[in-house]
Amino acid sequence: MNIDSRIVDAIRKPGRDERRIDVDGTPLYVYCDNNVLEVRSSPSGIGTYYFSAHRLTTFPGKQYLEFSIKTKMPDDSRYPGIYAGELMRLAVEYFKRKKGVDGIYAKWEKKDDSDNYQQYQGAISQGLSREEAAQQTWTGTQAQALGFRKPRFQSEDGAIVEFFFEK
Repeated sequence: MNIDSRIVDAIRKPGRDERRIDVDGTPLYVYCDNNVLEVRSSPSGIGTYYFSAHRLTTFPGKQYLEFSIKTKMPDDSRYPGIYAGELMRLAVEYFKRKKGVDGIYAKWEKKDDSDNYQQYQGAISQGLSREEAAQQTWTGTQAQALGFRKPRFQSEDGAIVEFFFEK
């Protein structure tokens, strides 16, 4: 699926205002600033369905992006207009222009019923290494496509898995 060009325009020419864009009769809200890029189903807040990219500042000298994504609806279809893979690519492009991007930070939680967490655990149960398992997840596949091919294990405690994907 291709992302609506008005969303692309709003990301490439951001203001500090939240912008409403109707995609096939479905409202989407786009917000961008120096540290955040969001496309969501409701105004002023994350909303029910969303794509959110945050630039992390907790790693001195490094610029990592963290993504929060919820697009799956109860019937397993995807919320219209929020194409996470395309938005991930646009977010990396957007933040590269701001201060660069050194990698992607991934945090997958069991309690969130995370697809990535389930994919990671499934790959581990098949005997893959942590790094190989991380590359088998949706985030790992997207990170590789964006040039961040080296997964670096950060931590795991049974309920949370953390990785960095770097060049």
